[in-house]
Amino acid sequence: MKIVNILNNQEELFLEGKADFIFASFKKSENFFTSKELMINEDKTISPSIISRAINATVPFSATQLLDLSHLCDSTAKEIVIEGMKLGAEYELKGHFLILSQDSLAYDSDENINSLQELNKFKNKTLLFYAGFLLEASRRFHIVLSGAEDMATCLLIADNLREDILMRVKHDNITLTSATFSQDKSQEQTKEILKKLSYTPKVLTLNFSFEDSEIELLKVSQDKMKDTHGAGAALCIAVFNNLNEQEILDAIELTIYTIDI
Repeated sequence: MKIVNILNNQEELFLEGKADFIFASFKKSENFFTSKELMINEDKTISPSIISRAINATVPFSATQLLDLSHLCDSTAKEIVIEGMKLGAEYELKGHFLILSQDSLAYDSDENINSLQELNKFKNKTLLFYAGFLLEASRRFHIVLSGAEDMATCLLIADNLREDILMRVKHDNITLTSATFSQDKSQEQTKEILKKLSYTPKVLTLNFSFEDSEIELLKVSQDKMKDTHGAGAALCIAVFNNLNEQEILDAIELTIYTIDI
């Protein structure tokens, strides 16, 4: 299993060192590193959060944190971005870099996100929070955004805010990861969003398959699985630490057996 740059299709190495892991949500929920219920989606398929949980059990993150942002549900885009900036300025990194993840509860177009006023209509408010976080935190340490199209849109939001906020992200401190779980999944939409940035980001991708799994539900879940809950970044960490595809699959299956899904 190889990690390649989505923009030039060249093989690349992932970041070295330990990663902090943040999962943010505007929906009150338990931490998926400890909750059995959050391993299963509403349609009874397995959530990609099982991947991050399994990798954490094998190659532990330096710190994990669940951010409950539900208190900001009625806030304006500007207020949410500012809250993200506050945490970005204050966050104390425990490891060598930070992974930002989310659950992608809402779909938004990447159009009409050029100002704070336009962003008041944006549904995925977690991306607004992370955009603010990036503006401050990227000046201090490296950040990995895990989540293909959603996180590419987050980069675009942060980039577009440079005139409203009078700040820019330090883009050489940012990596975007994107995992696919079916060979026919296209990443063209992600590439189209990235073309709108004022810089060329580092974007890494890999494909992971559950075809050889002994658990039928994993095979059934594969075609519907998306890169949420930090799955892509977790897989990159596993590959960097020399875990092969079978070892990763074994870790995921062990996690499923342990929590008795």
